[in-house]
Amino acid sequence: MGSLLLSLLLVVVVVAVLGAVLAAVSAVPFVVAVDMAERRGFSTARWGGLELVLLAVAAAVGYLAWKDTLVLLPFAFVLAWVTPLLLALLSGREQTIGGYQGAHEA
Repeated sequence: MGSLLLSLLLVVVVVAVLGAVLAAVSAVPFVVAVDMAERRGFSTARWGGLELVLLAVAAAVGYLAWKDTLVLLPFAFVLAWVTPLLLALLSGREQTIGGYQGAHEA
């Protein structure tokens, strides 16, 4: 009975850790990028779209890294966070790069 409870606990912990890792490379970077763009007055559609494209590329790189070599897995993680990193470099006055918020976004 004890080994059954231990294995159940282990499965729950593994699923929780995998869920946290998947959230850290998918939903969290998207939400952070859109929030940063909105706070700086940039186009949220532009930066959210860029983040979605980079998340797709990161997923493809992660899949290829998983199949061939695990060396590229950190590169996939960095790709997922490129958009928030770029937005951290921009100030709210650089509208030519960041784009303007439309009336529907304000």
